[in-house]
Amino acid sequence: MLRPILAVLLLAGPALAAGDAELAAAKAAHAKELAKLRDQLLADIDKVIKQTDDMGGGIDYMIRERCGFADLGVTPILPKLQPLSDKYLDAKKAADTALEAAYAKAIEASTAAGKMADVTVLKAELKTFQTAKEPGAVPPPKIVVGPEGEADRARESVSRARRIYEAEEVKFKKAVTDSFDKREETVRKSGDKKALDDLKARRKAFDELDEVPATLPMSVKSQLTTARITLDKAYQAAVKEMVRLRKDDEADKIEKDREAFQLASAFAAGKRTYVATLKPFDVKGEGNWFEKNTAKYMMNGRAIPNSIFMHPLYRGTADASYAIPANISAFRANVGVPKHAADQFEPHSELYFEVRLDGKLVWTSEPVTKMDTFQTCILKLDKAKKLHLRVYCPKEHGGAHCVWFAPILVE
Repeated sequence: MLRPILAVLLLAGPALAAGDAELAAAKAAHAKELAKLRDQLLADIDKVIKQTDDMGGGIDYMIRERCGFADLGVTPILPKLQPLSDKYLDAKKAADTALEAAYAKAIEASTAAGKMADVTVLKAELKTFQTAKEPGAVPPPKIVVGPEGEADRARESVSRARRIYEAEEVKFKKAVTDSFDKREETVRKSGDKKALDDLKARRKAFDELDEVPATLPMSVKSQLTTARITLDKAYQAAVKEMVRLRKDDEADKIEKDREAFQLASAFAAGKRTYVATLKPFDVKGEGNWFEKNTAKYMMNGRAIPNSIFMHPLYRGTADASYAIPANISAFRANVGVPKHAADQFEPHSELYFEVRLDGKLVWTSEPVTKMDTFQTCILKLDKAKKLHLRVYCPKEHGGAHCVWFAPILVE
């Protein structure tokens, strides 16, 4: 809240002389140090939240305190977080003392030079800075008592956690993009066209399929994962609070928002398993035309690894089933009939890709009648145990070269 105001106040000063240049450098160093300390405290809090959550402990109040610091600069006071706050405050005090010393030196120099107008401005700046950093300088948020106040705090907890996640998502995507840019610069300098083509393919895979490069530091992805867990916990806590307060309609709305968030965020932050790496069973189709894990078929000009090829029977189906691993929350696949041979012809019949979960039909594609037209299937799994992929061909099965492109299961 105060940082933008302070920035204006601290940067608006007398014209820079030699002493003023030193003060400007001290201001910049102070701002840089505070940003560093803030990021470190948030990272330390995230570690404690994750460790506590992994052990099955409650994290709702820790999430609220994290949001309070991120949004208002209020340091946490919970016992588990207090040592982190103390460390932060000690380091901040040292940085503040260094800046105050720089002001004192600048005031002394201006006084000696007879620049009393500058002295007045510098003293005003220093007083503003000292007042702003005192405890209680940040006005506390308005507190509403009673059930409506409790509901407001639950809503705000979700809102803050969502802002944290969105910020981490932006940082995550930028980190991936920067990683690709850095690698591309190195590859171009080496003149290695094969490596460049591979890099372009992997960049396209990230843009289109959210495939994160293996070279990305785990710390970058773990920050997004932690933010996702934090927001999910905030959603759960808010639902419980609304139920307790008899706000059933709002509890339903928050639960739907949570489900939408889980599905949308899973593919960026969740651990993924390619269906093609699982063992298929109950496989059926035309002859032996089933490829359980192939990389030779192309979608939008790029060969897609971890894909599944199947060819349905005449007026029949092609099928493959898989046991779904534990803790899976979502499924995604692109489907279609890719052109892969010069003499290949269009499908003789419309084709329907289908997904069944535990025997129940949950998704059917639009009819596929042409090559190189693709559709995407995204599903929430709801603790299903069996995944059944099927292609139905109601008529002649010529040209029914059906591919599930990189189907994935994510936690």
